Amino acid sequence: MFGLLLVLVETGWPPLWELDRSTSEGLHDVAVQHAWLVTVMKTISLIGSSGVYVPLFTVIVATLAWRREFRLAVFAAVTVAGSSLLNSTVKALVGRERPVFADPVAHAGASSFPSGHAQSSVVLTSVLLVLFLPMLHGRRRVVAVTTAVVWALAVGFSRVGLGVHYVSDVLAGYALGAAWVLLLVAAADLAARLRPPNARAPLDRRGRPRGS
Repeated sequence: MFGLLLVLVETGWPPLWELDRSTSEGLHDVAVQHAWLVTVMKTISLIGSSGVYVPLFTVIVATLAWRREFRLAVFAAVTVAGSSLLNSTVKALVGRERPVFADPVAHAGASSFPSGHAQSSVVLTSVLLVLFLPMLHGRRRVVAVTTAVVWALAVGFSRVGLGVHYVSDVLAGYALGAAWVLLLVAAADLAARLRPPNARAPLDRRGRPRGS
């Protein structure tokens, strides 16, 4: 999906551009008339920024390493850090300009495609689910997954509503983030399967090495 969106954006496909333009202008018109909505969206964007998630994942990775869950610690660190580098690289290569308004309600630097906030929301919630979903059961799992989806949608909406991204930027961020996580999960699974049999510790009921 990301590749398709990239091609459509680069070629200026009229239906997508019209969707981007109309949605961006429509939400901007609403935002400039409702200061409280702008405040809510800015708060969501702030929580979904690197200033919040970098310290959070630093603590998580450090805790996993302290508990000797080294594979999970490496997985979390590589997935999160790699996603940020990937997003910056793609933005630099595409170089799409952000929406422009005469009366903006927010500002953002760098390029627009894909949305870093949207990509991070998918990557971070996915990593958290990978780490903690095995510990949850029944309704708690449903609540965790639902919360992750709602949060990602809220972050994406806030970026378009604040006028710093187009819808296609957000969708591309979601797609690239999901693809990155799936790639890293597959790589981690392959690495585990390729380990010598005598190097594999017995697992408990949760699928974790005994004694960890």
